[in-house]
Amino acid sequence: MQFPITSGDIDRDASALATPEFPTGGPLWDQYNNPATQPPLGIGSQKFEPAMGTFDDQAADDFVLPPLPPNNFFYLTGVRVMGEYSLGGGPASSFNVYIYENAPGHLPGGLIAAILNRPYTGTPPEFTINLITPQGLAPGTYWVSVQARQDFNPNGQWFWHNRTAQTNAGTVWQNPGDGYGTGCITWNRKNACMPDQVWPDQVFQILGFAEGPTPTSTPTPPSSPSPTPTATPTPTPVGCSGFSQNFDGVTPPTLPPGWTATNAINPDGVLWQTSNSGLPSPPADSPPNAAWVNDPAAISDKRLDSPPVTIEVLENAALTFRHNYAFENGFDGGVLEISIDGGPFQDAAGFIFQGGYNGTISTCCGNPLAGRQAWTGSSGGFITTTVGLPQGHTSALRWRMGSDNGGSGQGWRIDTAQTFCERPTPTSTPTLTASPTPTATATSTPMATVTATATPTPTTTVTATPTATATATPRPSPTPRRSITPRPRPTPPPRP
Repeated sequence: MQFPITSGDIDRDASALATPEFPTGGPLWDQYNNPATQPPLGIGSQKFEPAMGTFDDQAADDFVLPPLPPNNFFYLTGVRVMGEYSLGGGPASSFNVYIYENAPGHLPGGLIAAILNRPYTGTPPEFTINLITPQGLAPGTYWVSVQARQDFNPNGQWFWHNRTAQTNAGTVWQNPGDGYGTGCITWNRKNACMPDQVWPDQVFQILGFAEGPTPTSTPTPPSSPSPTPTATPTPTPVGCSGFSQNFDGVTPPTLPPGWTATNAINPDGVLWQTSNSGLPSPPADSPPNAAWVNDPAAISDKRLDSPPVTIEVLENAALTFRHNYAFENGFDGGVLEISIDGGPFQDAAGFIFQGGYNGTISTCCGNPLAGRQAWTGSSGGFITTTVGLPQGHTSALRWRMGSDNGGSGQGWRIDTAQTFCERPTPTSTPTLTASPTPTATATSTPMATVTATATPTPTTTVTATPTATATATPRPSPTPRRSITPRPRPTPPPRP
């Protein structure tokens, strides 16, 4: 049977390609080609229910992010994979995505990010899993593991589709609980675990974008000396749960500790400050105070920097804030920028998931933000913006207002900034009550792995009807045990 191939792959070389251009949400690495059409079609990579926990397994394949100009970074936003369910199986409840460093021996090394329980779009054979926040990565070699979260009883198995061409190192697989009896409790080449796994790679794409810092424009020197920031510079980073600010614990115009105001272009000496009255109205989202800056009828570049916040490797985090703006429409406006691990500030557009920019700043009249997407015009009151914070990094945010040499506006207010943090716990490690089969026989193996022509196994009673009892429970068999192709129930592929 011929599996669908994306149109762009038909003329493509059998090797994976590092995409030379990086539109937001586009492929950074493309291995979505050369799908296997002969068994074994896929390999198991699944998180089962606790009672089947010894069968939990993962497949992983490597990808390469090519060199970039200095101070540019890659941001992963999702993974697209080809996969299928066992006959009559599915759907998966969600997916786990793991990103690893490349270790000696070309195996997955240190864990960079674990994005757990993510929803997905698509149906077999195509699944797209979007990350909760873009994951920043430098150029280099990495490993990705995509794991379906799916209960075997009653939903069977999910298999990551095999690829007949090999790029870089071959796919690896592990089954930490050794429920399949392969001995591969840590990463090993899949064909070393299951000799029938003859196809070397998996079918997938890494989605995301590459972006560098936005040059800070230096139009005309400041017309008056730049005032000193009103808050402590170089604040100590706070943890995700420690970041919350409503600007109400100070007396205007003072900023809270750790918040810094500067004017890179300073026509009037007015910095970001706290305010409890005036325009734009209302003056605060959580009274009495909000941070505020004016929008003058002169070229300006006014910046408000947050304290840095550290997000741990296994932590999903998003920051929301409320803002109210009234700028000269199309000519003046505001942007949000992000600095990661002390690097240069760059536009945070790729991290914004709610309440993004609504216009483009005119290039006519000297605005330092000219030509950039921005918030401009009027918000009509306080609105919410949500921005993702990258795992495993320390980030600071900058609210940056730019104006040109023409008309003016009422300004910009920021309030109620807070982070939301989640440290998903990988489903409880199955209590070994799970040793799903005290009978080590191969009764009804749900072949979690594409074991085509399995290695000899005693009894191959393939009654794939998974009994929910721990004893003759249908065993997902990504193991070289009996059967041809990774189907939890010894059956042909889930697609006609």
